[in-house]
Amino acid sequence: LTDSIDSKDWTDSSSSDTGSGKINNGREFDGSSSSIYLNGVKKLAIQSDAQPFSVNMWIYPDVLGSGILYDEHASSDGGFAIRQFSTNKINVWYSYDTIDSSRTGSIILNTAGWQMVTVTYNGTTLKSYINGTEDINSNLDIDTQNTNDIRFGRWSHDPSSYYNGKADELSV
Repeated sequence: LTDSIDSKDWTDSSSSDTGSGKINNGREFDGSSSSIYLNGVKKLAIQSDAQPFSVNMWIYPDVLGSGILYDEHASSDGGFAIRQFSTNKINVWYSYDTIDSSRTGSIILNTAGWQMVTVTYNGTTLKSYINGTEDINSNLDIDTQNTNDIRFGRWSHDPSSYYNGKADELSV
């Protein structure tokens, strides 16, 4: 996987396998120990002055129910995460200072094929889309100071929360 900013390469933190992706090669995550991270990149999506951003990814879950897709998380100052929630829906979580906020979509993910997940923020409104259909639309004031490397497949906040499935074409 390669991100869309400066062509930075994702680094394996614990042996995710390269496999077939939606477009050419992707990554396979085992749900128990595999994840990848952008070495030395602390934040791309979330800026301290609430700059617009988008995160896009193709996912093909092997198991539904839980798992972290994208994580920008500071150990004590909050963070931002895109999660596959226990309800088989996408959940966007944000925390900073005394704010702890979460938005869950209504579209149910499945294990039958590839699904495009997109999360956007225009400075005031957070939106998510599943296969191009709007899933979350919520006003949100985002400001976070991430101190850990950006991750895919594992949540820094809960090290036991891993994604189980395939991913491809992650861009920020």
